[in-house]
Amino acid sequence: MKRKKKIRNIILVPRLIHASWREFLKGFLDQARIHQNWNIRLLQSPEELTPAFINELEAENIDGIVICESIPSESKAKLLNTEIPMVVIGMKDDSFSKRKCGTVFIRNDDEDIGRFTARHFMSLGNFASWGFVPESIGLYWSDLRCKGFTDELRKNGKEVFVFSSPFSKHSTNYSLRLARWLKALPKPAAIMAAYDGLSRIILEACVVSGMKVPNQIAIVGVDNDPILCDFSTPSLTSVAPNHAKEGALAADALTNFLRNPKSITTKTILSNEKTIFERESTAYTSPSTTLVKRALSFIDRNCDKPIKTEVVLRHLGVSRSLADLRFRENRGETLAQAITKRRLEEVARRLRKTTLPIHTISTACGFSNVNHLKNLFKRHYGKCMRDWRSS
Repeated sequence: MKRKKKIRNIILVPRLIHASWREFLKGFLDQARIHQNWNIRLLQSPEELTPAFINELEAENIDGIVICESIPSESKAKLLNTEIPMVVIGMKDDSFSKRKCGTVFIRNDDEDIGRFTARHFMSLGNFASWGFVPESIGLYWSDLRCKGFTDELRKNGKEVFVFSSPFSKHSTNYSLRLARWLKALPKPAAIMAAYDGLSRIILEACVVSGMKVPNQIAIVGVDNDPILCDFSTPSLTSVAPNHAKEGALAADALTNFLRNPKSITTKTILSNEKTIFERESTAYTSPSTTLVKRALSFIDRNCDKPIKTEVVLRHLGVSRSLADLRFRENRGETLAQAITKRRLEEVARRLRKTTLPIHTISTACGFSNVNHLKNLFKRHYGKCMRDWRSS
């Protein structure tokens, strides 16, 4: 007869005001259902987690606490001296690092969100200026997103302007200061907002000041809040971290904790899954991007032919120097390199999808010298063509 699993009692201190936090909660609860033996109690507010209530939890031998919201300082001080397994989601709190019983922190990789957004902007074209609007100085996630964004752009030779204001973001003074800052930027400008709420504020400043989005100001926020993004005019592009995954990671971390509480040390787990939802606030396409897109489309249509650089140039109606300049600006490569890369991709596809001999594929994709193709392929993919086909 199977032994019945011990019921685990878990306290969850949620934060439901933003869509992202609701996604955290969904991911956590979905993963928790797998265990089936968890009895989860959701507190209505952080204020419920009083020192007296924590004493009761200790007396009841509560199995774990998951915190998604800042709690009162006296409660925090009380938790520092408990041995209740604890997982903290979406926050950085150095004081919890001093707990006798280890604490697991689950957070987004905010610095990588900044890098990801910078790379997305660079893929859209060569903007005249680049800017970041933070939530406020001192908020770790906003600072990390700013760092990732600025570091990635500066690494690529771009100057980045960071907005600052002593005023509340809900004040008229803040809006006026933001509008002046945006107007002073060389156009077109690419602006990252620390989160979607700020994207909306940036958009409103542009509308009031007569700046066109996306033609003059392109905006990307973070969190993909559907209310803020879809119901703005124009709609707002946003990076969507996988908050549900973050919640699932928290449930997994708590599971490990419950199996062997004494083995867990304080550590941070970063969740770096994300995608971007493209909307109207980044729909502007610069002339240089249009040229590159036309070239890539032509190359795609002709990658099964021995296409030469001169053929693409005739289709575009531009000089080689201009084409190479636009490709370097947008993709960091020349037109010839882009053609070779696409032809190699077609070779790789045919190796996997067909049984055609290598020399036949080589000729069909415009490579007259099979040995030259073999060397190129190995340099590009890190393995020879036969190994690629069999892998």
